[in-house]
Amino acid sequence: MGRPRHTACSVDGRIDCPVHRPQVNRTARTNRRFRRLAREVKAAHPWCSVCGSLDDLTVDHLMPLAQGGDLYGALRVVCRRCNSARGVGS
Repeated sequence: MGRPRHTACSVDGRIDCPVHRPQVNRTARTNRRFRRLAREVKAAHPWCSVCGSLDDLTVDHLMPLAQGGDLYGALRVVCRRCNSARGVGS
């Protein structure tokens, strides 16, 4: 039949607790927002900023998220080959 519209908070049991909303909803919303931003960045700069390629473009964080980078800031367009060559954490 589907998921109930209102769910109890997993921490304090309140219905639709504004503090402890399920992480899944925030993640889905964040992913949509980032994908839209990535499309806009690629449209504004439709070539690899490293090698100039026009194929297989991705959006790369200048400072990796694992090192404290911002999800929506300091982005650049690179091809998949250049992005892979950079490696994790460099």
